[in-house]
Amino acid sequence: MATPRHALYGRGTHAISADEAGDVPLDRDELALLFSNAFTAPGYQPPVLPSTALELLAIARKPDVTFPIVARLLEKEPLIVSQVLRLAQSPVYRRAEPIRSLEQAASMLGLRALADLFLQASLSAKVFRAPGYEGPMTQLREHSIATAVVSRLVCRETSLSDDYAFLCGLLHDIGTAACIIVLAEEYGGRGQEKPHAPLEGFWPVIRDTHEQIALKLGEMWQLPADVRWVIGHHHVLAAGGPVHPLAAVVCVADSIATALGRGFELETDASQVARAATSLSLTSAQLEKVTLEARRLLSPT
Repeated sequence: MATPRHALYGRGTHAISADEAGDVPLDRDELALLFSNAFTAPGYQPPVLPSTALELLAIARKPDVTFPIVARLLEKEPLIVSQVLRLAQSPVYRRAEPIRSLEQAASMLGLRALADLFLQASLSAKVFRAPGYEGPMTQLREHSIATAVVSRLVCRETSLSDDYAFLCGLLHDIGTAACIIVLAEEYGGRGQEKPHAPLEGFWPVIRDTHEQIALKLGEMWQLPADVRWVIGHHHVLAAGGPVHPLAAVVCVADSIATALGRGFELETDASQVARAATSLSLTSAQLEKVTLEARRLLSPT
């Protein structure tokens, strides 16, 4: 996807000109209404995740869960399992010896990390797909995965558990993905009647609505309460109270991922990133350490 054409795209403050909007068929208010109607309609179906991914997410964090229980779930999705094993070979999870089986992956990475990988593979296969918008969806997927990886690194520089850090980073822009899916259904290139509409002109409305849409998806998917809160408030950081630590983690991780060339739109605001880092008591040296490690892990092999 091309870089957004104006420095304020994605912040809801830049008026779209006819040039920049390309063939966007609706004005801003109409587009906001389209999204509102789509996501609040009684029959709305969220982007589908395999039920296996959600079940695995729930049970992998139980203290008494064993690998045979997890294995029975994973066997339901053999195609996704093959992707999980491929992902387990990436620099992010690289170990001294290759990982060749799920049991080995569970032993070496842990069941929680295995569940996170399974959800990552599920999202890549099932959710980050929108005909006519393949480029933006690929970039969004790569940004989400990078933010997830960096979120875990940020957590390790704090006293926070990284239990849900990867998950929050992976899902933080899921509302954006849902918006693009709606646009693909409406303007994704169904012959001459519905020509492809450039995505740039939709940014301000997507930017203003993606958090509330993410919150709705989190509820529909029955994600853990902390995860739902973070994906629904990761830009504001707090809602009438102190900064949520996981929201701060995602904000910092998003900024680092973007600085390393894995950005998607201009989502981060420097003052918010500084606020997030301060709330986590992160020093400049720690941020530099995370950035260096993230660069190593995210670099192509």
